[in-house]
Amino acid sequence: MKAGKLIAQGWRGAIESWCGDWKERSLSHQFLQRNYQSTRVCDQCSAIKPFAATPPELLPFIYTDFRLDAPWTTTIRTHDDYLRETPAMNISPWVDVPGFTITRVKWDSAHTILLGTGKDLAASFLYDMAFCLDLVIFCHDTWFGHVTKVKLWVSQLTHTYQTM
Repeated sequence: MKAGKLIAQGWRGAIESWCGDWKERSLSHQFLQRNYQSTRVCDQCSAIKPFAATPPELLPFIYTDFRLDAPWTTTIRTHDDYLRETPAMNISPWVDVPGFTITRVKWDSAHTILLGTGKDLAASFLYDMAFCLDLVIFCHDTWFGHVTKVKLWVSQLTHTYQTM
């Protein structure tokens, strides 16, 4: 099958996006100098993960700066930036697919969140949510007490939606 050829009784296919987790993005698109194991941790901007040998001029672009005006937020790369900055031998083979641009490389949230940061943050989030919720039940200030609060809150919320 070749690009531009008719398929399925005259229909044509098109690429909408390419999704993958950090590792798959770096392998499939040859993000060799911009990936989760490099100083330049992001393939979409100039955010960095500092190492001992990181040049001082890159330090303002640290990826853990979550301010709205963080320096890395002004460095989002376009497809033209990607083509200009990437050595020809490292350009993604997907650029030969009509309609593909580097901006169509999307994050696979199931892997990035559920198997990545989400699994590390879930327990902290549940604890904070239970601690901060103003529920009308008395529980001792323990992990079990907080989990009990969350379970009660979720069951009440579920019951409310079912009766609507």
